[in-house]
Amino acid sequence: MVSNSIAPSVERPSLTAVSPTAAVVRAVITIPVGTKPLGVALSPLGLHAYVANSGSGTVSVLDVGDLTVSTALGPYDTPTALGVSPDSALVYATDSTANAVRTGQKDVLAVIDTIAVGNNPNGLVVSPSGIRLYVTNQDSATLSVVNTLNSSILTTIPVGAQPTGVAVDATGLQVYVANTAGNTLSVITTVTDTVVATIGGLSAPRGVAVSRDTFHVYVTNSAANTVSVIDTATRTITATIAVGTTPWGVATSADNRWVYVANHGSDTVSVIDATTNTVTDTITVGHQPAGIAVTPNNLDIYVANSGANTVSVIQTLNEMAPTLGPQSGGTKVTITGTGLAGATSVKFNAVSAPILASTANRVLAASPPGIGTAQVTVTTPGGTSNPKPFTYYPSGNAASLTPPPARQPAATPSPSTARNWPPPTRYCSAPCWPHP
Repeated sequence: MVSNSIAPSVERPSLTAVSPTAAVVRAVITIPVGTKPLGVALSPLGLHAYVANSGSGTVSVLDVGDLTVSTALGPYDTPTALGVSPDSALVYATDSTANAVRTGQKDVLAVIDTIAVGNNPNGLVVSPSGIRLYVTNQDSATLSVVNTLNSSILTTIPVGAQPTGVAVDATGLQVYVANTAGNTLSVITTVTDTVVATIGGLSAPRGVAVSRDTFHVYVTNSAANTVSVIDTATRTITATIAVGTTPWGVATSADNRWVYVANHGSDTVSVIDATTNTVTDTITVGHQPAGIAVTPNNLDIYVANSGANTVSVIQTLNEMAPTLGPQSGGTKVTITGTGLAGATSVKFNAVSAPILASTANRVLAASPPGIGTAQVTVTTPGGTSNPKPFTYYPSGNAASLTPPPARQPAATPSPSTARNWPPPTRYCSAPCWPHP
């Protein structure tokens, strides 16, 4: 007996580069988490995402490589906003009904410390050095400054009415607080821990984020369905961008190219080109998106969908990051594309690289030692992909660092040369919002 059945085809893996004139290709993955997730934060090392489940009193831990959820951190009463220490070891969460910030340790998945702050804390950001936390207390109209070295309150700063979102710039010298009921943005210098400016013209601002180069602040106007772009040197609004309905969280990419806005009322994420201040894409996510964060390699956007008890992971396809690393190897490289399920090998030229994690749209591998430029390919049961270039640079320490030129800010008590310091390697911030 002869069978004419045809074996199902297996998709060939593809890492095809996107044309500069074509739209960015993205895929959206949905992951169940706890009840009523609000805050979301990425570890500075880019290996884990954390989600504050305000309704179930937990913080979900997601593996960025294989998109799995491990046992949650806890216990909490009502976690709302999150921040991660620079070494990715500690996770800080505002616990709004407990009027506290709780410190969780990732390795033991437990809360190890509790710090009393003001009433109804909802916003939190970690300083670039990791030794300060800035916490907005909605019902106290204050900002708590926490010393993480001894879990003490350094000072409490009066700000506007119903402070919600908070962000710190990459130098650690400026903190920005969105005052939702006051329709203002408070600008605080960390040199003296005082408010040095109050910017008006906003409409129920909730989320706030600072560009990596520190030149711009982005604020969501939840009552106007817009995002205000503020020049940090002049402290004036230079652009107003229409987005979706009731925008809450906002996040910026580390390369200063993109701004992402979670539209709580329209179940979408607006993608803003930061060079033109225009919306270039609108991506459908889960119901009532709230918090939003971008991975350090700029490839993925994590969105907490408070009305769906899920997280949407917006994955950028056909890219690889980083594209360079030391000759000694060991760089964790994320390769994105299509048809990557069941990856059996990743090669840098002819040298095999360890596969650390793999999904249908991406593979995480560790670069082997090498010299010059290597062509990276992924092999699956469907075949071998087209190559992407990875460049090796000499291993070792830099002999010197030359700081880039930078604009001077408006007059503050900070040193006149402060903005000329090169920013730290990585920082963490999390947009936040009032707890209903």
